[in-house]
Amino acid sequence: RLLDELLAIQAPADTRARLRAFLAAERQQLGLADGALLTIGGQAERVLRRMAHLILSLPEAQLG
Repeated sequence: RLLDELLAIQAPADTRARLRAFLAAERQQLGLADGALLTIGGQAERVLRRMAHLILSLPEAQLG
């Protein structure tokens, strides 16, 4: 969803897969199950900020 919100175009499948892998690694590092990210408060905000930064750093983000 974050990709769709922050990019003006549809993100390529490989970009989506890399961001899913990033998020899965972050959840694993925090010991969280899939879908439980928002239960940890401030730590979730930090993860989501980093993910937004990654998305806005993509070349696709410059197209909007």
